[in-house]
Amino acid sequence: MLDEKQKEAIRKTPSALAGSEPSEEEMLYAVQCAWNNLKYLNNPPPSVRTLALKEKGWAIQYLKEPTQEEALLAVGRDADAIQFLSNPSPEVQVAAVRTSWRALRYISDPSPEARRLAVAQSEQAIGYLKDVSEEDLRVYLKENINVLKYLHDSVEPDFLSEVLQEVFSGDPSAQYIGQFMDLEVLSMDRIAFVDRYGSKNAKMRLADYVLGR
Repeated sequence: MLDEKQKEAIRKTPSALAGSEPSEEEMLYAVQCAWNNLKYLNNPPPSVRTLALKEKGWAIQYLKEPTQEEALLAVGRDADAIQFLSNPSPEVQVAAVRTSWRALRYISDPSPEARRLAVAQSEQAIGYLKDVSEEDLRVYLKENINVLKYLHDSVEPDFLSEVLQEVFSGDPSAQYIGQFMDLEVLSMDRIAFVDRYGSKNAKMRLADYVLGR
């Protein structure tokens, strides 16, 4: 157990740990004091690595060859910690985006699932995606109709109608219907569209939306 003198020395001069061989207890205390004290520790054991990542995901920048589990822990704590991973796996990408869609900006080549999840969380994510194919757009429109705020000038009306027919002939959520009805850039008779192409559930949810306004 560390005494107060040892603790005070670590608090005042954590950099001194870099030139010594601190015990696991000393390393744990250093990381408890400040997560970025990890940079002074050579070959910290798993317990110290884990504690640092729980304190701050950014601690992963000081780990040599982080494991998949450590990467998942880091991005689960702080989505933008993914910026310190040179080649994050698809699983880590998805975990980061689940924490925050904004992690997408730090992923040079996001996986299809990471892209989809980001757009599902926020239509603003479309601005970070390159080379959006027609099939990609079909997926994104089904996830979040609000992407049209950023793409309405480049989406063909026939293509949009086709996608929306697929959505409304199925089981669209009440949230999707609300966003569809509230989207100002969408020029169509929306009630007539759902009446013509919508499933029973779609029509019921539209009625609930209209009556609830």
